[in-house]
Amino acid sequence: MVADGSGHAPRRRGVLLDVDGTLLLSNDAHAETWAAALRESGRDVPAARVRPLVGMGGDKLLPALGVDVDEDEANRLARRKK
Repeated sequence: MVADGSGHAPRRRGVLLDVDGTLLLSNDAHAETWAAALRESGRDVPAARVRPLVGMGGDKLLPALGVDVDEDEANRLARRKK
């Protein structure tokens, strides 16, 4: 029962989003796609290792994983990840 005693739920008047507008949790999906892109390039980096780094740009994520690539390869990996 609602406060007005009518038994009807109040009409929704808005949507609450977090600060950056995220509508769903996608960190696991991002970790999996980075891991897949890296695996396709011959690097075996488990998604569990990538997961805590999600949110970093590829320019910071790849070095944090110990992946040494030049800018062209980093761009290829980022495109493949997408």
